[in-house]
Amino acid sequence: MALLPFFNQILFLFLMALLVSLLQTLLLPLNLLCLLLLYNLSHPLCLNQQPREI
Repeated sequence: MALLPFFNQILFLFLMALLVSLLQTLLLPLNLLCLLLLYNLSHPLCLNQQPREI
């Protein structure tokens, strides 16, 4: 019975690591989408400003 708390702790750590990796894989596409949106929003502004400066 002494091994049971130790096993529960390992299982808990494993589940937490799995949850973190799942969150990272879910958040990575969201971060890339946000970066693409920001780039697309800022890029036409830069393109529009360049002819005005010239």
